[in-house]
Amino acid sequence: MTDQELRELVASLAVKSDRLDAQQAKTNAQIANTNAQMAKTDAQMAKTDEKLSRLSKVYGGVSSNLGSATEEFFYNKLNENPEVGHIKFDRVTSNVMPSKKSKHAEFDIVMVNGSSVAVVEVKYKVHPSDIDKAAKNLKRYRDFYPEHKNSSL
Repeated sequence: MTDQELRELVASLAVKSDRLDAQQAKTNAQIANTNAQMAKTDAQMAKTDEKLSRLSKVYGGVSSNLGSATEEFFYNKLNENPEVGHIKFDRVTSNVMPSKKSKHAEFDIVMVNGSSVAVVEVKYKVHPSDIDKAAKNLKRYRDFYPEHKNSSL
């Protein structure tokens, strides 16, 4: 290789190096811009998460209030007219929560007379799994109240 060819090669390498440096500077600027946009997005997502959390609490409270209001409505109506399926009841009780050792249960409304017991599960909005849970809970009623073992349930 001649001296002239070596100089031309070094010159072309220098030009290519300058182009690579310029390209690297552009890439670095794009990365910095992307990082800034990601930081903005993260901040917006944090605000959205906070709003969703607040809405979840509000909705949960509304849902709970609707459930309580529904239970109260049915209790009041059954207390006014303690009759289910042409069977009259002597006593209507709400929010019955018996415990035995480490076992606990909750019955929304329990109606009792001398020979029958009506256990009413109240739901503002029923889901299919609620029916299975209520059926299992109803089977447990006699475990907590053996004095009603001969009552029709």
